[in-house]
Amino acid sequence: MTSPSRRRTDRVSLTLLMEVAGTDSHGHEFKEPTRTLLINRTGAVIVFERELEANQVIHLRRRAPSEAHREGQARVVGQFGHQKDGYLY
Repeated sequence: MTSPSRRRTDRVSLTLLMEVAGTDSHGHEFKEPTRTLLINRTGAVIVFERELEANQVIHLRRRAPSEAHREGQARVVGQFGHQKDGYLY
């Protein structure tokens, strides 16, 4: 018998162009572009050039003109790694 999956929803590889705003781990306010790598029903993995803290709240907004009304706050779970173009959160 196989054990049930610990993941609540499946991940989907999808790039969404976003704008993220907030305060970085050094206390500097920012508003910069970002993108998603993976999404699921409860969250996403984003690539971002600044260092963020676990549990901090950021503001995300879609960059596409027809989608710019889609925005909201998100809580950073943690840093999952680093790529050449930024940190993974």
